[in-house]
Amino acid sequence: MSEQSKAEDRYLKIAGSGQIVKIKNFSAITQLYDVEAADGKMSTVQSNRVSQHVSPAEVEEFRRSRGGQSH
Repeated sequence: MSEQSKAEDRYLKIAGSGQIVKIKNFSAITQLYDVEAADGKMSTVQSNRVSQHVSPAEVEEFRRSRGGQSH
């Protein structure tokens, strides 16, 4: 049993823009992810438009930008 596997947030990188988003939900039927951007905006992306390979530094940057400061 792992302590944090349930609570662990998962992230994706959107192809093209390179934007990091947090996964809220995934539909295996439609192959669509419901995601939340660092600015809190919700959107839906197709699974073939994202990369699962998000580095810890990119996740850290996402969390920092969630902190409320806007650029």
